[in-house]
Amino acid sequence: MTKQEERNFEHTLGNLNTKIGWSEDRQQQVRRRLAAQLNDTNSPEKASRIRRYMAPVLAFIMLLAVTGVFFLSEVTDQPIAEQGTPKQSADNRGTDQIQISEAEQTAIEEIEAGGFEVRLPTYSPIEQTEAVNIRQRPTGNVPHVSVQYINKYKEDVFTFQQEKISKVSETYRKERLSQMEADSDRQLEWDDYPIYYTKKGGTKTLKMVNIVTPQYAFTLASYRLTAEEIIEVAKSIPLADLN
Repeated sequence: MTKQEERNFEHTLGNLNTKIGWSEDRQQQVRRRLAAQLNDTNSPEKASRIRRYMAPVLAFIMLLAVTGVFFLSEVTDQPIAEQGTPKQSADNRGTDQIQISEAEQTAIEEIEAGGFEVRLPTYSPIEQTEAVNIRQRPTGNVPHVSVQYINKYKEDVFTFQQEKISKVSETYRKERLSQMEADSDRQLEWDDYPIYYTKKGGTKTLKMVNIVTPQYAFTLASYRLTAEEIIEVAKSIPLADLN
């Protein structure tokens, strides 16, 4: 107790003493009890205990506040992709939908080292589609690269074939284009090149898309995808600079 508190305390007891008749021993007992209570209230140890218990609580509240701010900033800063728009990487080979392992990427690099410019689709409507079994098969003047695309359950999504036709005769090229046009169920143009869509019936319908450029011809086929889906996959093939 401070000196001022002791003086106030003595004054209070004096007032009580004038109003209440009690023994000196009783007064000393009350005085000691009140003094003990005041000392306990002002005790630095008690204040320290309060601070010790409050510190973890305040730290937890601050952690919740910081976590909430961080979560909100992540949500608001995340870009929203347009539905149906393929998200392409810098080299037009990987997307959020199509995965290519390091081994398959090495296979592509070895093929391109031989003068074959591989142009793979960069979009799939099926998430976690993986490009596997990338192989080059020399067949005379028309070497080609074939790729199998599967989903996360190892089921076929579509197949891809790219042929190098820069060395074929103009007659062969015209005959092939004429046959594609005759067999197609639908024709459209993309990047100044015609796209030929064909479906073949049976127990399952095979959907096929063909694109022909001066240097390469591309063929996509799928039982799983719809006509619109496989056409969108074909549109994701980077055809620039293939004149």
